[in-house]
Amino acid sequence: MYLKTVLQTLGTKKQLEAEDLYKLNEATFNVPEEESIDEKMATKLFAAVEKTVAAYTAGRYDKEDSNFFYDYVALLGTMQNQHFFTGKQHQMMISWLKDALGGDGEKQKGNSKVVARLEEEHRKLQEEMNKLKDLSSAVQTLRSIRLPEAQEGKGKKSGKGEGKKDRKEEGTDDPARKELKAQVNAAGRVCNPVQTCFNWTAIPAA
Repeated sequence: MYLKTVLQTLGTKKQLEAEDLYKLNEATFNVPEEESIDEKMATKLFAAVEKTVAAYTAGRYDKEDSNFFYDYVALLGTMQNQHFFTGKQHQMMISWLKDALGGDGEKQKGNSKVVARLEEEHRKLQEEMNKLKDLSSAVQTLRSIRLPEAQEGKGKKSGKGEGKKDRKEEGTDDPARKELKAQVNAAGRVCNPVQTCFNWTAIPAA
């Protein structure tokens, strides 16, 4: 079992490295289905976690390795979720995890500032998302409005012209209107310069 080999190697370490924590986390998380962690192996595994916590608390690890803290937190996160540990062991690992993430004194203040900054950035991003949603809704509303086409407008104008043309043609074809127009034209031709018209048909012939 790969986990057993990792535990044996970890037991010989005087100063832990990030690679040790990574291997322990990987071996625990990726236990093959055909293998299982019995009570005896679970006890050895918890003892390895206790040794890791003691080394981290006392500073007995490679401090120049910036990955150690992240591997330490990842290891505790994996272990506190394993079913083969007892309830008391679960509570202890959760407590260690909280201490690592929360800290105290200046470290806690620094983490609080980071959390506050992240929350502020999240709030700003949320506001931007809300604005984009409103803009998207407005665009969808505009798209749903069907504007009149230019061709339809031309058709209306053309229709008006056709109407006038029809009425004009209709008036031309009217026999009564033809007769009235002929009479007016005839009367205009016999008007004197002062626009006095005589009905010559009404004067008896000499």
